[in-house]
Amino acid sequence: MTESDRELALESYNTIVLRSFSKKPGAKVGLAILVLIALMAVIGPWLTPYSPVTINPPDSMQPPSIKHPMGTDRFGRDVLSRVMIGARASLLVGFLAVAIGTTLGTAIGLFSAVSGGRVDGIVMRVMDLWFAFPTLLLALSIVAVLGPSLTNAVYAVGISTVPSYARLVRGCTLSVLQSTYVLAARATGASSLRIALRHVLPNVMAPIIVLSTFAIASCILTAAGLSFLGLGAQPPQPEWGADLSAGRNYLRQAWWISTLPGFAIMLVTVSINLVGDGLRDALDPRLKID
Repeated sequence: MTESDRELALESYNTIVLRSFSKKPGAKVGLAILVLIALMAVIGPWLTPYSPVTINPPDSMQPPSIKHPMGTDRFGRDVLSRVMIGARASLLVGFLAVAIGTTLGTAIGLFSAVSGGRVDGIVMRVMDLWFAFPTLLLALSIVAVLGPSLTNAVYAVGISTVPSYARLVRGCTLSVLQSTYVLAARATGASSLRIALRHVLPNVMAPIIVLSTFAIASCILTAAGLSFLGLGAQPPQPEWGADLSAGRNYLRQAWWISTLPGFAIMLVTVSINLVGDGLRDALDPRLKID
């Protein structure tokens, strides 16, 4: 296949994927919501009506009003401003943690499958042991060692997702290694590294993308859980999980302090899962377009 034929085939595949994704109303709604939240995270600092960290005791625990559309917390800080700025921290945690997990897990999975034999067995047993620990428990253990901070929470959540990617990539790689073009590449003397990067990795990207999409939502929830426990974002940094925790003792008299950050977490999680569902269907190689 010539280079022009390869580019034409890739363009045709991308067109099919986009057409399939556009036929999913839920996926389009989720993508629209996610784009709006991402824009809020980017330009939020210029749109917030108040400083998210400035303490104003006279306005403590004010209910939603025209002055404060989402009310204020126990320190008199505007909840709307904190939710808008907190979007940046929560999304960054999700995307950076997934980037760490994807990079390490993909490398481990490719290495294990291409190496084969005893090396493959040892690596997978380590991954099985790693995978046996619940994600939140493993993240808690890592943060306990590194210390409580949002940066360490990113590392902890990202490392806890590595086994999922490693197992997925290994399984897909073992299937691709049996393909005719890989056998032909071996026959021409191509190295294992070249085969893994040039022939295998491009053909296992679709399941990696789908898993990464769902993992972002999971990572955001896990990071919010760490912040809720006081091991993620530290005061006064705005972060949805931390703000959710800050208002848990005032649910009866000031429900808005916890409810609104919690609603933001739910909204971004649902929108990401909707996009993931659409991508999963669009990237399914068995999908038939009408």
